[in-house]
Amino acid sequence: MVTKTPIHILPGELRCPRCFGKDIVPSIAQGVRDWVMRWAGKIPRHCRFCGKRFYILVPEAGEFAGQGPDEKGAID
Repeated sequence: MVTKTPIHILPGELRCPRCFGKDIVPSIAQGVRDWVMRWAGKIPRHCRFCGKRFYILVPEAGEFAGQGPDEKGAID
């Protein structure tokens, strides 16, 4: 993919590996490969813009909620 404008990707931001879009949704498990990947710690996702299906590492609890690992269970 060749663009004339820079694509700014923040660390930890989930983007499509094909089109770099942010519209990523969970994908339904579709067979043995998905179960093997799940056992290996990866879950299927797909891009709603280009349709690319790919795997991501299973996120830690609270990662998508904006809660970092240092903030879990912190009591003041």
